[in-house]
Amino acid sequence: MAGPAALGDRSLRKMGLQENLKRILLENPSVKKIARGTLLTMLQTALTSGNRYSSISQKKLRLHSFGHAWRFFRNSGRSVFTSLFAPVELVFAHDLLPFPLESFSGFAAASGIVPDLLTETEKRWLSTDFCAFHRTFIGITHYGLLPNPKFLLATSHVCDGVLKSFSEVSRLYSSPLLFINTPYRKSREALKYLSGQLKRISEEIEVLTGKRLRKSALEKAFFYANRSSRALREIGELRQNSNPLMYGDEGFGFLFLWAVLMGSRSGAIVAESYRDELRRRRESSFNEIDGRKRVLWLHLKPYFENRLLSILERDIGAVIIAEEINQQTWEDLDMRRPWESLAHKLLDQVWVGGVDNRIANIKRSIEKYEVDGVIHFSHWGCKQSNGAVRIIRDAVNEYGIPFLDLDGDLVDPRNYSEAQYRTRLEGFMEMMEGR
Repeated sequence: MAGPAALGDRSLRKMGLQENLKRILLENPSVKKIARGTLLTMLQTALTSGNRYSSISQKKLRLHSFGHAWRFFRNSGRSVFTSLFAPVELVFAHDLLPFPLESFSGFAAASGIVPDLLTETEKRWLSTDFCAFHRTFIGITHYGLLPNPKFLLATSHVCDGVLKSFSEVSRLYSSPLLFINTPYRKSREALKYLSGQLKRISEEIEVLTGKRLRKSALEKAFFYANRSSRALREIGELRQNSNPLMYGDEGFGFLFLWAVLMGSRSGAIVAESYRDELRRRRESSFNEIDGRKRVLWLHLKPYFENRLLSILERDIGAVIIAEEINQQTWEDLDMRRPWESLAHKLLDQVWVGGVDNRIANIKRSIEKYEVDGVIHFSHWGCKQSNGAVRIIRDAVNEYGIPFLDLDGDLVDPRNYSEAQYRTRLEGFMEMMEGR
């Protein structure tokens, strides 16, 4: 890869953002290559074969993910910034390439440049109370490290910061923002309202691209999305096995699968690969994972370089048997009623509505996966998640199992303390073993 390939080494973690960008400018003063190359190189470092993989399926996920990222950066006329829960199937159906802005914050965290980005956003008076994911990708766009998007597609549910941050990115890139106002609760009226919005959004995309949505293209996106969804549902069932079939650290990779690749051939290939691999492990009585205790992990995991999950799963032997973020239960999409079907999917998210939906899902997971303990990572700045911790704790306590609330930041490493987390995780393990 021309231009920024020199960034694909460990020096990226040691140098400040300003120094890195200055080096790129001096070595290859091409604005287009800088914009297309810097984060792409980070993605390449994180996702290609120079890394170690714990399974064939994980390698396949990373290679397909990087392939999608490569096309996203190299085809700016087809690139679309999406929010984490946006209907990416619709983007693929219009022959465009979706990528959640939040994902770029995760990759920037893994590359070690988030502190520099956040320092820059703080100079621009972005409140430190605002989610670091959003502040980070706003910083990324200020540096022009992403391709100019055709448009932005975001939804209102789950995160109330999306409208603010996506509006800012829309302004910076002079690209239109297509915003889906998701109703608070699922009802017949809500489905009708949301279905109408989705249809209008598709018509707006037709105007922006100058191309009509072909029925065959929508059928293709739905076909691949349904293959992925079925495989993911079966993966969830397979992971209920008495012996853990995979580590939760690897399971967090599924987020990229359903948030970015859903509706693409790559998404179906990867999901089915994981399903088939777990089937083989179950049939061979796989018992290579030390899973003395089974943990349900709520919210997300830190994305900067850290050993938090490794301490939990490798050092002390408490395996993450399920991740809340992956407990998606939507039904297959139906081409006979495409807009209503997509509306059902958006409203079936466990984070839609009051915290009662989330708690009901947590209770189902505790029972299905025979959970010994629950860990909630409370990301600073995430009001939707943190505000419900006490209620969730009370619900978990009804089962007589330990609950651990870990607070910190998912992308900003400046306040991370491995020793403190280790102490708390070891104490949590003692509580589970003492039951």
